[in-house]
Amino acid sequence: MNWYGNLLEKGASYTLKPVGDAIIEGLTFVGHTITTVMPEIGAGVVVICAVGMMLTGDIPKWIGRCAVGLGGAIIWLLNA
Repeated sequence: MNWYGNLLEKGASYTLKPVGDAIIEGLTFVGHTITTVMPEIGAGVVVICAVGMMLTGDIPKWIGRCAVGLGGAIIWLLNA
């Protein structure tokens, strides 16, 4: 019965390790891509908030949203 346990362990290692490596590599690629376009995301947040301020007239609400979005983009870039 010991050979069967070893066979299962090696089979799981051969199949699960490449899958785990592919998932980690994919998530790393997504993280790098988001970091690359983060300045554009921050600028988009500012533009959307400016349009929201012009259309609704509720400036404090949109300034708060702009601060959170732009602050998130800045923090993301500082931690990259």
